[in-house]
Amino acid sequence: MEELHRRYLEDLHNYPNNFSFWFPKVKDCGIRVPKSVIVPVPDELLNAFSFEDEGDKEKILAFIQENIIPALKDIEGLPFIKNGCFSNKFNFATCCPADTKEETLFKSISEIQYMSFMHDTMGNNEIIIRERIPSPETMPRIYNGMPLNTEFRVFYDFNSHSALYVMNYWDKGYCRDTIASHNEEDGKAYDARYPSLLREYQENAKRVLDAADKALKGVTGLEGIWSVDFLLDTTGELWLIDMAIGRQSAYWDPVKTLYCKNAGKIEILLASTGIDTPYTQHRRDLDLRAMRLYNDPYYNLTTPTAIVAAYVRLRIGKEIDVKDAQYFGIWEFIDRELPKTKENEMLVIDANQAEKRLEDETLPEEKRKYFQDRWDRITDVIFALAMDAFLNKEP
Repeated sequence: MEELHRRYLEDLHNYPNNFSFWFPKVKDCGIRVPKSVIVPVPDELLNAFSFEDEGDKEKILAFIQENIIPALKDIEGLPFIKNGCFSNKFNFATCCPADTKEETLFKSISEIQYMSFMHDTMGNNEIIIRERIPSPETMPRIYNGMPLNTEFRVFYDFNSHSALYVMNYWDKGYCRDTIASHNEEDGKAYDARYPSLLREYQENAKRVLDAADKALKGVTGLEGIWSVDFLLDTTGELWLIDMAIGRQSAYWDPVKTLYCKNAGKIEILLASTGIDTPYTQHRRDLDLRAMRLYNDPYYNLTTPTAIVAAYVRLRIGKEIDVKDAQYFGIWEFIDRELPKTKENEMLVIDANQAEKRLEDETLPEEKRKYFQDRWDRITDVIFALAMDAFLNKEP
């Protein structure tokens, strides 16, 4: 048990999503961030937040008196409170306490830590005291006080130092039903705010993507693809508010990621093999640009078959039109280029199993749609992985 606890503490301190890991690296990138103070939580105090032993409350109150209250002096106005990875936003009043009295802070921090343990979010080894971003009282709110500010999630590749794509944080398809099921009044507030949220997202998506692309180029010490969250306040100022490993974030899309990551190489491949016509070039350019800013599925209409056609000319030396590329077989391209890893093998097995279920003529329509969607999605992922491997293969 002691060894397990030691490993847990090690994982807790080394978790890359911890605020203390990424925030110092981006706080001076040129985009405004809320003023923030990181307060470490001693390892011996962590168990107190389960309130299993007598005296736990007194230990936490002493921690607040000695560490949290002094940290408040560096923050103007009422604070926003979270731990290293979790804010308990579904009860927003806990992260935005009404005052800074000792008992109020105790209730806020205790609930944040307890719910974080319950959801296994990590980040419990630090409490973050942050400046609140101003939002007018007239702003519709959900989750017991959370203002529906316009927010953007950018997926940024710190290896290539490039912004890949941006998503509306409050996307209706992803958020609406969850919000409404949480609370009927929250659903009404979201519905009232959504038209302006969507408009503000569409008007600013390219600006945010460009700002992230420019600001994060100089950031060092981070690797791979991260989600980076930005908030647009009512004055039009952009704030960088949160970050996490990309694949662990909502709106992570491996297909979109790989197409956006390889957009330049796709164009070079197609142009060098003479595949492009003015129409297909124009259509695909629109698709790849739209994919960076919106959920645009139409890239699948032209790009995969164009890549296969270019591949046939390049690797096999056979002239083939884009419209005929499907007869070569996207799966033949996949068989040749998909890296032979255990994870990829499992994806192929999943695709084959879904396809086999579709052969069952007695399958109910609802089940048929499920397995068709599953097959389509897995095939998209597998093709994108094969494409990425091919385009980035060492000469």
